[in-house]
Amino acid sequence: NLINVQAMKGFNNGNYRIRAGVVRSQVGLGADARLFNKRLELSVDAYNTRKVEVDVYGKVLFPGDFYLLGGYRNATQSNQGYPIIGAGKRF
Repeated sequence: NLINVQAMKGFNNGNYRIRAGVVRSQVGLGADARLFNKRLELSVDAYNTRKVEVDVYGKVLFPGDFYLLGGYRNATQSNQGYPIIGAGKRF
């Protein structure tokens, strides 16, 4: 079971955010950029102070708060990294 608990600070009307806290049960940092009227969200998370891991991903938001997500988990470890895809709905 992985835990995510983060504090966030937004800038420029929330279009840019920085985050810090626990990411995937490790101490970590993150940043987000929300572009095109907040319909595209690009994110990066860095965590694990012993062996730094970086996740990069993006979300495309659709009307009705549905989204598609795609990215790459553990981008700094090419032999252990893998693509991620998904879809969801915000509540």
